[in-house]
Amino acid sequence: VKDFIDGKKIILLDFPMGQVEREDYIKAAKIIDREILDGECGALLTIGDSMTYSTFIYIMEELEKMNIDIEIVPGIPSYIAGAAKTKTPITIKGDRFLLCDEFQEDLLDLVDSICVLKTLRNKEKILNSFEKKGFNYKYVKHCTLEDEEILDNKDSILRDRDYMSFIVGRKKHES
Repeated sequence: VKDFIDGKKIILLDFPMGQVEREDYIKAAKIIDREILDGECGALLTIGDSMTYSTFIYIMEELEKMNIDIEIVPGIPSYIAGAAKTKTPITIKGDRFLLCDEFQEDLLDLVDSICVLKTLRNKEKILNSFEKKGFNYKYVKHCTLEDEEILDNKDSILRDRDYMSFIVGRKKHES
């Protein structure tokens, strides 16, 4: 977005992973309210889609309490872009798909395809479960960015420590 924000006032709202509380969202909403003058507009930029596991959702709730008008421009969710990049169908007729950020092995019994976000802490458990339940998988890191990587080697996936990553899996079907 560099070309679009050049010369514009930029305010950084920092939300350190795992350390954010409701007060941080309230503080961010107050900063936005203070910095955007009456009759003006601003934009809050986020990676992916602002309505899918996004910090924006919590800020939006606080802004709405302040009667601030909000327009949401949809983004491209990482799991949709990742499915395209890995050529992994999310769903076909009759399929069940699950998007989650808290993985439980028994969920695999209910779906044909799955995308697990926020896998940094439990990748080994996820991959072992996928293998046990007959799922193919790909690990997507920095999806759609210049340094994007797609891994399917278990050892390489387990060595990676990047937060901006997810695992997409699909049940193996007999031919």
